[in-house]
Amino acid sequence: MNEAVDPLTAAAGSGNPAAAELADERILGAYGSGDGGPLVVCVGGVHGNEPSGVVALERVISRLRDRQPTFRGRLLAVAGNLPALRAERRFIDRDLNRGWSVRRVSEVLERPAMTEDFEQAELLRVLVPAIRSAPGSCLRARGQRLLEDRAAWPVTLPPRRP
Repeated sequence: MNEAVDPLTAAAGSGNPAAAELADERILGAYGSGDGGPLVVCVGGVHGNEPSGVVALERVISRLRDRQPTFRGRLLAVAGNLPALRAERRFIDRDLNRGWSVRRVSEVLERPAMTEDFEQAELLRVLVPAIRSAPGSCLRARGQRLLEDRAAWPVTLPPRRP
């Protein structure tokens, strides 16, 4: 039987109340059986002036929870650039959609400096544990290699934004 997946469990939350509060805002919802099958991650609002992706993901999660269809695997819906969404601006310091190469992610994790660097690190706090714990292979959508080699992902994330 399929049921709604607790978003904090699905994202491997840390148990830290402050982290849980951030995750509640970042994670729009999750659904699935957890009985094998793929993990599908959808990110809406990577650009703050494009909130329709967030609205669409909230609707999809709501309908899945209402209708309880059979679903092999899990769907995790996540909000992208929270400060830019709040400001209704495409981005604050840099385009978050342009920084997902292995090299750029490594730079962000070593020395986060801009608003979107911290946002990217927060997204990775949700995505890395969820994808690492997913069964089976990891697919990529845009030709990036970041999601293929889970073992190569950084273990240490930078401190949270002050």
